Amino acid sequence: LYPVLGDQALAGGDWDGAIRAYSRIIDLDGGTVQVHNNLAALYRRTGDRARALRVCDQAVRQFPSSPGPYFTRALLLDESGDETAALAAYRTFLKSWPSLDRLSGHARVRVAKLTP
Repeated sequence: LYPVLGDQALAGGDWDGAIRAYSRIIDLDGGTVQVHNNLAALYRRTGDRARALRVCDQAVRQFPSSPGPYFTRALLLDESGDETAALAAYRTFLKSWPSLDRLSGHARVRVAKLTP
């Protein structure tokens, strides 16, 4: 029920409702990697980068083989100015996501710019 509520709230632009639903899912059963990514993205959109980063870190611990949390974590670190940590997160993302798509393209550009 909560994943549906979260997705519906997100689709309808009700970010607070989506945050509540996705947070509840994580509290109840740990959630999925997608739930964590959605919640981190919502916190990022609302300007709460600290919470977004905590959600990403939790997702990395819970789903270490999933590339999504590493990409979101890299974006957050990059936006905060932590270039060293952002570079490491982008590199970790690229190791597990070698596809040539928009996300990997962004990560490759940022790695090139952040590499000393």
